[in-house]
Amino acid sequence: FVDEVRGLFQQNADYARGLRRAIGVPELDKFIRSEGKLEDAIGEIKINTWKLAKRQVSRIRRLRDTRGWRLHRIDATEAFKKQGLEADMAWERLVVGPAAMTVGRFLSNEGSTMVVNKVKPRGKSVISRSPPPAVVAAAMASS
Repeated sequence: FVDEVRGLFQQNADYARGLRRAIGVPELDKFIRSEGKLEDAIGEIKINTWKLAKRQVSRIRRLRDTRGWRLHRIDATEAFKKQGLEADMAWERLVVGPAAMTVGRFLSNEGSTMVVNKVKPRGKSVISRSPPPAVVAAAMASS
């Protein structure tokens, strides 16, 4: 990884764009410029990665809590622990299969659409799913 970053190194590089935004690249740039301690750069990468993950989890929870999104968690840890064909098989069984089933269930909810609710709690639009047309038609027919 360090050699890859060395290959990207440019004295006046812009770390707001492209590959230089990747996790670890800005931190290792400081290391390369000063040939400082690699352990210091790695420690900084770990801290910044943790902060990024924390922000992402907060954003995901906000989608669930304020917008009512139904989220599905798929854990790929076991697939990453395996190698070769075992890793491929674990990926299919633990990640691809469950993800495909979840997407299939979502897509089979025929005709449902996403609409923006006009009510804006705390200044934010709320996105909600409207019922499928068949459900609306049945409800109207029974009234």
